[in-house]
Amino acid sequence: MSKIFGYCRCSTSESAGLQSFDHQQEELIKHGVKPEDIFTERISGTKENKPVLSKLLETCEPGSTIKVYELSRISRSIRDFNNTVEIIKQKKLRLELIMNNITIDFTKDKIDPFTEFFLNIIISFSSLEVSIIRERVRSGMAATTKRIGRPPMSKERLENDALFLKYYLRWKNKEINLSEMSRLYGHSRKNCREKIRIYENRTNH
Repeated sequence: MSKIFGYCRCSTSESAGLQSFDHQQEELIKHGVKPEDIFTERISGTKENKPVLSKLLETCEPGSTIKVYELSRISRSIRDFNNTVEIIKQKKLRLELIMNNITIDFTKDKIDPFTEFFLNIIISFSSLEVSIIRERVRSGMAATTKRIGRPPMSKERLENDALFLKYYLRWKNKEINLSEMSRLYGHSRKNCREKIRIYENRTNH
């Protein structure tokens, strides 16, 4: 019997402030997934062995649907994503990527060429993003250690820092944790924490 399942993944964190599953779960429930049928997993998207996702794929019977918030929740690796799609194909399942507005339907044996092409583009960009983030962290950390005599941090400077505001809002909405904000923003956790403190203290006055 076909059934609808949901899958949520958040990255791991080495310290306090774990990323919340709440936003993903809310979207899945909004799109027809029952809370008890949502599988959650805390693991890096670059890891190819995701135990909970593997368990979900084993649980699904032919004709079942798996709904995911966005493609990067499944994987950030082209090879890993292709392997997952192959399992979905073999089991004749249906995968819905809510934010990407893509449905991969293997209950009818194959997907249309345009969908396959579009998927390859998205996963390529996702994989590229991981590489860029890693490089940004390395160069950002190095640049931070070399800065001398920079002007004091202020609300005005932070309000003009588009990247800070972007990732601050995601952190504030619990979409990412402090470690992930650090990686995306390209600054140390200590630097991010200090900027948040200054921004919120000045903003709340």
